[in-house]
Amino acid sequence: MRVVTYSSRSHHDLVMNYLGRSSLKHGFDLIIQNGAQHGDGEFANAHWVKSMYDKTRCYAAAARLLKGEIVLFADADVVICHAFDGKDILKDVDLVAQCDRPNVICAGLFLARMTDTVQSYLDKVADSARFYNVRQPLSDQAAMNKLSMHLGQFKMAAPETFWTPGFDGTRWKRVADVDAVIIPDGILAAHANWMVGLENKRRMLNRIVAHYKLW
Repeated sequence: MRVVTYSSRSHHDLVMNYLGRSSLKHGFDLIIQNGAQHGDGEFANAHWVKSMYDKTRCYAAAARLLKGEIVLFADADVVICHAFDGKDILKDVDLVAQCDRPNVICAGLFLARMTDTVQSYLDKVADSARFYNVRQPLSDQAAMNKLSMHLGQFKMAAPETFWTPGFDGTRWKRVADVDAVIIPDGILAAHANWMVGLENKRRMLNRIVAHYKLW
């Protein structure tokens, strides 16, 4: 199975040290789409919005090249904890996404079958990117959810399948205290979103690697 990610300089170490290393460990092929560095990578500022514009175009282009395949699209701050078969996750739907708040598709971790329907959907998301601005700070994620009626069959992954430290089992919140997070057993991939700051992302990913004894 292919894993596709988008990276700029500020996040490249995350790709190489966590997503890339865990993909290799579990036998997945990683495709890294490198983009220009816009600003310092700070969430939701004007430079970050430009990066999201680049990311959506790269994902749509990757979908065209990988037509017919099952692909995991993952942000740089993702680590794969176990090998898995994408067919077993998708079953009869085209896309399964990390749930980022109730019934909200997370643009940073989703599994998809590269059908014509998914291609058209990703093209529409990329086309909408020219309207991204700092008044709509979720940009690509907002577009993915707004345009989901064009996707066909999709579903949210169980929180313990595609996991985020931002969900504690009862509510969603930003995480500042990395050490207070309880890492569950049995997750397939972990996404260190909802974290405050890049250094906390690294600390969280290190905890996940240690918990699963990945290396």
